[in-house]
Amino acid sequence: NLRKATPLRSAGASEGQGGEEFTAGLKEKNGEAFVPHSEAEATSVVNDVTGAPFAVTKIDTKELKKTPPAPFTTSTLQQEAGRKLGFSLKQTMVVAQQLYEGVSLGKGAGTSGLITYMRTDSVNLSEKALSDTKETVQKLYGREYVLASPRKYKTKSKSAQEAHEAIRPTELSRTPESLKDVLDEQQLKLYVLVWNRTMATQMAGAELKRVGADITVSGKGNTYIFRATGQTVLFDGFLRVYFEDKDEDQLEKEKQEGEAGDGEKFLPELKEGEALSCDAVAPEQHFTKPPARYTEASLVKKLEEEGSGARARTLRRSRPSSSEAMSARKENSSSPKTSPSP
Repeated sequence: NLRKATPLRSAGASEGQGGEEFTAGLKEKNGEAFVPHSEAEATSVVNDVTGAPFAVTKIDTKELKKTPPAPFTTSTLQQEAGRKLGFSLKQTMVVAQQLYEGVSLGKGAGTSGLITYMRTDSVNLSEKALSDTKETVQKLYGREYVLASPRKYKTKSKSAQEAHEAIRPTELSRTPESLKDVLDEQQLKLYVLVWNRTMATQMAGAELKRVGADITVSGKGNTYIFRATGQTVLFDGFLRVYFEDKDEDQLEKEKQEGEAGDGEKFLPELKEGEALSCDAVAPEQHFTKPPARYTEASLVKKLEEEGSGARARTLRRSRPSSSEAMSARKENSSSPKTSPSP
């Protein structure tokens, strides 16, 4: 683990605070590509570099622009609720049904449906929803996050039936914070997910800088180069409210293809010639990984890619009956309240 030797002066940082920590992998030894093939070789590297000074000797950068994912369809909601919230397919649809049918907003406020119809293939938002989202973005986050014109999406599924809108809050001005006292824990978590995703679709894109840094250290007659790669954020844009999770196999594919995927870590700002402190040098043994096992979320995605028939059967099995939704609502009524993530 490496650390910037000089303190970072950021919002809330105090004088003398340690720098941001990051990791780098061994790349070269004495000018040639090098990977230790035995415990003895790895131990030799650790002994050579322990206590020696590390410094940034080369930096490669590339600026990137990232746009937000499309509004939720049934399958993408199921996938993301599985990844982020740990919800099963059935649990996601039961809670979504509750939000769609309506919850009591408190004394004198009546009952209101909080999201649009949750069984849909569409990624479209109505003109009113686009207008309301833009207004809410400007009010909560400022003009720099507002799009000049609405961002519209096209479905990737050839067999999509787009009779309904994408899944979104019925009122964009109804923030998760305003509902934390009337929704149970599961309802609030899912509403936060839908609200954040919808808001993100109409926010400015994120501006990132992909960074590759060579870090050189010399010790006991040998010179080693370690390589750190990652991203730094120039402008957070929609990432201020939403970051899409991905399955392990997709992250691994991006890594192998050299793409700046969502799983790539963020690096602190580095400069050539900058001295770094090293907290630890840890040998790691790597094995070839078998294909990742399917989760419910990744299985839904795979079936969707294979064809609508298989996907439709999966969704029918996960669809709650009205009695199941009523039963879940009764069970959830005793669940503790929770606050939305900031």
